[in-house]
Parts: sequence; structure tokens; C-alpha cells
Amino acid sequence: MSWVLYPTFDFCFKGVESGSIVAVGMIGCKHSHLSFMRGYDAMLEQVDPSAIICLGDPFPDMRGNIIPVDYIGSRKTVR
Repeated sequence: MSWVLYPTFDFCFKGVESGSIVAVGMIGCKHSHLSFMRGYDAMLEQVDPSAIICLGDPFPDMRGNIIPVDYIGSRKTVR
């Protein structure tokens, strides 16, 4: 899932079925906690996901069935 500011909340979650499993990334979100949480809460309201795969450490105030994934540990090196 991806969003920017409040005006994008009307269209950025369209086409995602209610109850879907979704993924969010925490990379770069630590500096804009409030903005991230506004979009996250809008996503919860509009999509009502059954599970949320969270790439990186979730914020403590994130609600839902969150499945955290260690970003560094999940990277593969291809040579």
C-alpha cells in the first residue's frame, strides 16, 4: 500500500478488496510518523485488511493483524 497526503486517500486504496492481505513499508516513515499514521488509519478504514505485512519495525500505535518482516534479514544478495 502506498499513499502521500490526505488528498490521495480518496483514490490510493481503490481497487483493493476489503479484507485483503496488504503490505506496508516503514523505510523512510520514521521521520513523518503523523503523516504515515493518517494514511495508515485511512487504509484500515477503507480496506479493512485481514493482515498487514510490515516491512520494517511497526510503530507501536499501528493497529491490525500486523506481520513484521525484518528488512535487513529479508534481503538477498544476488551476484
